[in-house]
Amino acid sequence: MKRWVKLALVLLFTLLLRYPVVIKGSTPYFNIDENEYLVAAQKIVSGGIPYKDFLIYQPPIIFYIYAASLLICKGAAAIMVAEIIAAISTTLTAFLIYLTVKSIYKNEDASIYAALLYGIASITFIPQDMLAANCEVFLTLPFALSILLLCYGELKTSHSWIYYILAGIFGAVATLTKYQGGVILGAELVYLILIKATYSKRW
Repeated sequence: MKRWVKLALVLLFTLLLRYPVVIKGSTPYFNIDENEYLVAAQKIVSGGIPYKDFLIYQPPIIFYIYAASLLICKGAAAIMVAEIIAAISTTLTAFLIYLTVKSIYKNEDASIYAALLYGIASITFIPQDMLAANCEVFLTLPFALSILLLCYGELKTSHSWIYYILAGIFGAVATLTKYQGGVILGAELVYLILIKATYSKRW
């Protein structure tokens, strides 16, 4: 089987694992966070400003994802749109993991299996959390992209700094999606400043 066919099947499998969202158009599981985000989105669409006109403890990106969903469907149906966006985001994350592993190990099978394992892990928890359009689900896309860009920066012989800057930007996006996403910025700084600098001096 051709490698692009294997990858396509893994990505399709990852998407279909979120069957209640992708096929039925909604999840049978109730998640209270989605209601909070929808209320925040309604405030934004009405001209409200996060943390000034309403206060929800999460970072702002999730509010604007739901606000964009409201522009497509009104009312509670916007949650369904956000869940479909989350399913697409999860599938794209699996693809980024495939690219990351491939860039490091140059092994097609390892890359496919890594993407597959992520797809399975992405729904292996409490259904109302994993199938919902929440911060944790959206966090993984900029998080994975930041790591991929860092890897590309390491592999490039010239202009690697561009990839490092982009890695930092998407690490910041991850932080603005969920606070815990900031750990990637710390990890990348430790790698670039401490580990890489140490090994450069040693060699």
